[in-house]
Amino acid sequence: MKVARAFYVACRCAGPTLRDHDQVLAVLKRHEDVQWVVVRPGRLVEGEAKGLLKESDSPGATLTYEDMAKYNVDLITSDQNNHKFIYPAYAS
Repeated sequence: MKVARAFYVACRCAGPTLRDHDQVLAVLKRHEDVQWVVVRPGRLVEGEAKGLLKESDSPGATLTYEDMAKYNVDLITSDQNNHKFIYPAYAS
């Protein structure tokens, strides 16, 4: 029962945060003159880098902080990712 309760609390608390993120994304989409990229990683964990990240079709991948940091730097230094919404995952 404790697991179910913890899951319910986590989902209930995440709802307002996700709605806030969706509202920010809606504002960004209305401003074509602003360069932006939204990255929604899954779970971030400590540990050594595991490799190259790529754009994924679905959320939820567990990534290391080190890999996510490198991926973010690569994203913001490339014009190819402007106005994109990205779920990162490890390349196969």
